[in-house]
Amino acid sequence: MERLKLHHSESAQETTMSQSQMPSEILRHIKGYLSSEDLRVMGRVNQALSGHHGSEVAQAKKLTKRAAKLEGYNAALEVLKDINNLLSGYRREPLVALAEKVRELPKENRESAFDSTLTAVYRLDASDRVQPLTTLAHAILGLPEGTQRVAFDRVVIAVNQVRLDDRSRNLGPLIDLIVWMPGDARAAAFNAVLAAVNQLNVVDRCEHFTALAEKIYHLPEETQQNAFDRMLAAVEQLEAVDWSVALGALVDQIALLHESETRMAAFGRVLTAMDQFKLANPNLLIAFAEQITSLPGKTQGAAFARVLMAVDRLDLTDRSEPLAALVHSIQWLPETARQVAFDSVLTEVYQLNVTDRGQILIALAVPITFLPERTMHTAFHRVLAAVEHLIKVDRSEPLAELADQIDWLPAKTRPASFDSLLTAADQLDVTGRSRLLSVLAEQVDGLPEETRALYRQRL
Repeated sequence: MERLKLHHSESAQETTMSQSQMPSEILRHIKGYLSSEDLRVMGRVNQALSGHHGSEVAQAKKLTKRAAKLEGYNAALEVLKDINNLLSGYRREPLVALAEKVRELPKENRESAFDSTLTAVYRLDASDRVQPLTTLAHAILGLPEGTQRVAFDRVVIAVNQVRLDDRSRNLGPLIDLIVWMPGDARAAAFNAVLAAVNQLNVVDRCEHFTALAEKIYHLPEETQQNAFDRMLAAVEQLEAVDWSVALGALVDQIALLHESETRMAAFGRVLTAMDQFKLANPNLLIAFAEQITSLPGKTQGAAFARVLMAVDRLDLTDRSEPLAALVHSIQWLPETARQVAFDSVLTEVYQLNVTDRGQILIALAVPITFLPERTMHTAFHRVLAAVEHLIKVDRSEPLAELADQIDWLPAKTRPASFDSLLTAADQLDVTGRSRLLSVLAEQVDGLPEETRALYRQRL
């Protein structure tokens, strides 16, 4: 073992000596193939190599400072010429500094400077291209508008040649640029980045996918449906744990789509995808519920029913928040759809655990006064009956919300509703009764004038 260690030590020393004694021209040629990280490691081998590395680093730092302070196109060309004379592994930082100056050059020179800098970036080792490409991406909007699409495509192509593990860092800035591109270039930019995202490692896609979803609204109207469909097709290629997040990002964009028919198609396709993926996600269904009223009026009732069916497939303990979100949409549905929607949710309430019903009944009190006038009284008392099935400590808030609706009921039904709540107040504790009676006191002026004095006495 000792002989083996000694032999290894001697071999390492011989290798180090051979590197140190190597002609400088050959050593420089070899280093020209190394990345910045490889050169940094090589510089630690021995004092001779460290000295050689240090002089190259010093030269790169000088060029970085020159690039950061340069003024004018000719100065940029001189700096770029000197950068290209450095070994490849030392060029990254000076090129980043030069790329940052492209948008400050005279407008007529920016395109040429951009192209020259990008060409220089291609000569770097793939591992050294990430930061310069990110900086060049930020320079695209400073180029003449007619050249921005080509510049964007060239950067995307360059990013696709970076190592797979490094590409993710470049795609974020490109996604952010899409909304600032000329209108007729956005769809192409969107498609190019989506294709690049689909080439990433699966675990790296979801973050970029959700960011891209937010850009669909900014695309030309005639391209939004296609973009939405392409995104939806890409969801299936994500990891299963990311499906809900990705679909949620798409659902959030539905109301922002320009055409009502596009919104309807998008809503249906994502809901179908949720069924195909067998997702039981309450947050996703809350998002769907919030989009219903953005759909064409004639389709809202059917959309409401589809979401309600999906909620019914959740575990009992997960249904209350999606149901509450559905309730909030009832008053905005077409008049012909409100009653059916109200009745459907109220039926679902009775399937929940008693302790999960309170918040939904609070929400259900509000749309009562948006129902057909002939059904308001019945709806009021159906909700009241549901409240009376709650445990006593959970009744106070729903009863107070019901009391707040009395003034909006048909005048002839108000006294009966008032009486029912007075009776319910007797079942509450002191705090709950006090709160309910306080709300009822505010409703007295809405009762028939000849009964007001009597009701004030009863309170």
